[in-house]
Amino acid sequence: YVNNVSDVGARAIADKLSKLNTLHLGGNNIGNVGARSIADKLPSLHTLYLSRNNVGEAGAVAIADKLSNLHTLDFSDNDVGEDGVRAIAEKLKKMRVLDLRGNQLNDDSVRLLVNGLPELEVVHLSENAALRLPNELLGHSTQAAALRNYFRRIATEGNRKLNEAKLI
Repeated sequence: YVNNVSDVGARAIADKLSKLNTLHLGGNNIGNVGARSIADKLPSLHTLYLSRNNVGEAGAVAIADKLSNLHTLDFSDNDVGEDGVRAIAEKLKKMRVLDLRGNQLNDDSVRLLVNGLPELEVVHLSENAALRLPNELLGHSTQAAALRNYFRRIATEGNRKLNEAKLI
């Protein structure tokens, strides 16, 4: 943690430790190239901490594409983007704990995640300025079930209003 590991260092770690199942490399200088090396060389990972690095959409997509066994992922303070969020929601079906603080997420991204990840239990979402969720859903850790219920209520209320509008 905070060892100034770069893409080259991430590649070296991935090359030598292919049977690793947990990796903590937060607070380093790992970008998309390093994330791709981790994804390509560490198929056994189930827990990955890459907080406070420089991972963007391409790196997040590579992780999601190759590491389908992940159940814990910390991408806080990166920039995983819309494509990264979509890949996580579509590919990481075993995800239980997801940290995406500080990633410029919006409500649609969060809806996609909580609806696309059936095993998701806890999601960290604070420090995403574009989110318009109620404050009680943006605490240190949020139960994914509470977010699912929130989005379900919003959809139900929206449908009710549309139906009422047809009657006028």
